[in-house]
Amino acid sequence: MKHTKQKSGFTLVEVMVATVLLATVLLPLLQIYPNMLVMIEKNRTMTKATYLANEIKEWSGYLKARQRHLYASGAYKSIWDLHGEVFSPPVSAPDMSNPTSPTVLSDHTGWSQTVTLSRRTEGNPAVVDSLGTSKLVELKCVVKYEGQTIHELVWLEKEEAIIP
Repeated sequence: MKHTKQKSGFTLVEVMVATVLLATVLLPLLQIYPNMLVMIEKNRTMTKATYLANEIKEWSGYLKARQRHLYASGAYKSIWDLHGEVFSPPVSAPDMSNPTSPTVLSDHTGWSQTVTLSRRTEGNPAVVDSLGTSKLVELKCVVKYEGQTIHELVWLEKEEAIIP
């Protein structure tokens, strides 16, 4: 009787073909990886900038509600007190119990928030009200990181009458 030995394992040609196929699939994926890291960092930066702009928007809502009452006090009594302010380091919206004292975000070095306001024509908000009689106010928060503008948030508020 003749015994034939069974061979186990892969031949050199099979290993080489598998290596080429694997390299063909993995190389494009490896080229995408550095781009993914850059996109992740850009998204992280944009998310933080959006958060900082929305903090100013939330704060302006608190001030708007508070300025309707004569007892408003503190450094920031109305939304107009925010006009021209540059917060660096940036601030987060205070809680409703004390809307005049924002929280400084000292761990956000390099970031800033700049707030500007302008009166807009009520019939056409795209037009600036040069007479200053309109109750429609455009608020704009520009968020910068290391001097570079990352995000701008623009919204409209209607000023309310003061309640005694």
